[in-house]
Amino acid sequence: MKICVSSYSFHKYTTEGKLDQLTLMDKAKELGFEGVEFSYDKASIEPKIVERSRDLDLPVVCYLTGADFVNRDFEKEVARLHEEVDIAAALGVKLMRHDTTYSFPKGMTFDDILPIIAE
Repeated sequence: MKICVSSYSFHKYTTEGKLDQLTLMDKAKELGFEGVEFSYDKASIEPKIVERSRDLDLPVVCYLTGADFVNRDFEKEVARLHEEVDIAAALGVKLMRHDTTYSFPKGMTFDDILPIIAE
């Protein structure tokens, strides 16, 4: 088993400009993590992430992206997720995770949206 960290764990530092997607990998390695999960749209720097991963011997083990099958157009969201799968593949990951929704429409319960997200 490997102890890994999500890039989102460094969110505060990346939004404050203290780390970027590449330097957070350096920090993860320094802290003793054995892998990293990247979250969201990193397509613009994916080749650099792959290179840094190799250089640090710090594999990208998972890719996380948001999704919302309930509040967005279902077919467009599926198509967008296909693009995210391509990013995950380019990163060389074998695992990917995503949300099914961010919020329930007013008056709807989990039982109401279950058929939508199950599809």
